Amino acid sequence: MRALFFVACSCLLLACPRDVEEPEPPLDGEACVTDDQCTPAEAPCGVVYACVHGYCEQQPSRALPCDE
Repeated sequence: MRALFFVACSCLLLACPRDVEEPEPPLDGEACVTDDQCTPAEAPCGVVYACVHGYCEQQPSRALPCDE
């Protein structure tokens, strides 16, 4: 009975997700504080360039719904 309990607990522990690792910040982007500083005025509607750890990302990572 103890062996079955041990095997069941081992399976549960193996199924636990690993810690999420944050992506490395873009080191060659412009310095920023907010996403608004990174998103150029000529960017297509809804496209957002994020400020990641104080630097603007080079490629947009998300989009927001456009106001119509």
